[in-house]
This record gives sequence, structure tokens and C-alpha cells, in this order.
Amino acid sequence: NIAKDMDMPPDPKPRPRAPYTAAELAKIRAACDTFGKSEYERRRATAMILLMRFYGLRISDVATLSRERIGKGEIFLHALKNGTAIWLPLSTEVKFALEAVPAPHGASADCQYYFWNGTGITRNHIDDVGATLRAVFRKSGVEGATAHRFRHTLATEILVKGGTLEDAANILGDSPAIIRKHY
Repeated sequence: NIAKDMDMPPDPKPRPRAPYTAAELAKIRAACDTFGKSEYERRRATAMILLMRFYGLRISDVATLSRERIGKGEIFLHALKNGTAIWLPLSTEVKFALEAVPAPHGASADCQYYFWNGTGITRNHIDDVGATLRAVFRKSGVEGATAHRFRHTLATEILVKGGTLEDAANILGDSPAIIRKHY
């Protein structure tokens, strides 16, 4: 690489953001059904994948998803810059997946999280969830599969269905400028 050899900065143009195809999404979802050694792992992986698929959540948001962010058939995504809460309809598939998630190992009966028992270092838990997701992606056989590609997929779907840059930015928690830059 000439730029690297000459100690030049990387290409400033953003890399293309490839959304998942329907076939790739189906492979990833199917991998959840055979992933891991137990039903516990499979149910958790399924819910994690569906949260990223339908809501573009980041790994850290999935890993630390609290039960208070789900209510009355809706999911709270983030607050807009003006402080208004964004609640979106909870898809039936995600609702059933979350209801099927077993309590985290070592969690108290009143644990507020879906995927974390609330103890230990948050960063370590997020890293563990990331490792789980990477294992699901490997099992799926989808080339270039990453958690972040779900965000690209959702942004693309919003825009293709007639949503605005602001709509995509609000749902993903990005600025319209970032959405415009990448999509």
C-alpha cells in the first residue's frame, strides 16, 4: 500500500456501507438456531440478532438492554437532541424472542437486564456479547458479517421505503450529516 509506505493518512472517502441481503439475514437468523451448546445460548443469540436487525442497536446497547426500555408494545431507542424520547413499535418477532430469553446466569430474581446479570465490569460483558455475535456470524457463513452491518441495513431500508435522512438519523441515534455521508 503506497499510502501506508509513505506514511500518508488513509483515504478520506467513506467506505461503501453494504446492507445485508435477505438471504444473508436468513442465514444469520438460522445460525442462531444451531449456535452454541444449549438452548440458553440460542435464545439469547436470537434475541440479540433480532434487536440489531430491527432497531439497529449497537452491541453495547444490546448487551446492557434493560427491561425498562421495553413497555406497552414499544421499545425505547434513544433521546433526540431536543430530549424527546423515541419509542418505536416492538415487532412481534422481537417481543417473542425477548420473552423467551432466560434470565442471565447469576442474576437475581429482579434483574433489570435481559442479557446481563448486572455484576462485573460492563466493558467485559459487552466484549462477551460481541464474541457471541462473532461466533453466530462465523456459524452463518455470511462473508463480512458484523453487528454494525445491521445499522447499515436498517438505514438503507428506511431510506428505500421513503424515510428521510432525519428519520434514519433519529432511529439510529446519528446525525443527519452522518447518514448523508454514508448513505
